[in-house]
Amino acid sequence: MLVELVKSGSRPRAGGSLYLFVAYLIPPATFLLLPIVFDTHTLGRLGKEDGLFENLGAVAFFGASALFLLAWLRSSAVKHTFFGYTTKRNLYFLLLSGLSFICFAEEISWGQRIFGWQTPTWLAAINVQSETTIHNLLPFSAKDHLGNRKSFFELFLNMNRLLAIFSLIYFIALPMMVRTWRTAARFVQYAGIPVPPLRIGGLFASVYLSFHAAILVFGLPQVKDLDELKEFFYAVIYALTAARAASDQVATSPATTN
Repeated sequence: MLVELVKSGSRPRAGGSLYLFVAYLIPPATFLLLPIVFDTHTLGRLGKEDGLFENLGAVAFFGASALFLLAWLRSSAVKHTFFGYTTKRNLYFLLLSGLSFICFAEEISWGQRIFGWQTPTWLAAINVQSETTIHNLLPFSAKDHLGNRKSFFELFLNMNRLLAIFSLIYFIALPMMVRTWRTAARFVQYAGIPVPPLRIGGLFASVYLSFHAAILVFGLPQVKDLDELKEFFYAVIYALTAARAASDQVATSPATTN
C-alpha cells in the first residue's frame, strides 16, 4: 500500500504554486539576511542554549510528535503493512512521533535546565556539555572535551548530521525513488512506509542548501549561531509532514473501531 501522501501530496494544487515558491524562498532569505541585519552579539543571543531559535525548534518538534501520534491513532480506520505483516495502525507514524519527541527532549535537555537537576557524575564525564543529553555525548558531539571540532569522518556520528542524513533520505531520496524506480516503489509498498510529498523534500533542500550557502558567504564563525535556526526549520518540516499525515487519515476514534 503506497500511502496517499504520494498520490495527493506529490503535486501542488492549483493556486498553490505561488505559496510553494514563497515557502522555498523563506530559508535562503532568512539565512542570508540575518547576518546582515543583526550583529554577531545579537545572533549569539538568539542562537544560544535556551535562546529564541532553540525554543522555537523545541515547540515545533513537540508539535510534530503530537501530530504524528494523532496520525497513528487515526490510521486505525484501515489496515496497514509492516514488512509483509498486517498491522492495525501505521507503525511508522508512531516511530516518527518518537523520533520527534526525542528531538524535542534533547532541545530542552530532557527538562534538566527547566527543573534544575544535576547531571549524574558518570554521564557528565562523557558529555561534552555535562548535560543530560544524547547528542552531546562524546561519540555524537561535533566537538571534543577541549572544544576542538572533530574530523570529517568522526562527524558522521554527530547527531545533527545523522538527523540531516535521515531527513535527506526520507524527504528527498525516498519520494524520488518511488516515482522513478519500480523496485523501490514495490519495496515501499511491502514495507508500508508512508512517503511524504516531494514538495516537502524541496523545502528541506532549500533549508540545507541555503544554510551552507550562508557559511560560504559569511564564514562559519558568523553563521554558527544560526545552526539552531536551521534545526527549527527542520522541526517545522517534520511538523508539516505530520500535519499532512494526520489530515490524510480518516478521523476515526479507537472506540469506534474496536
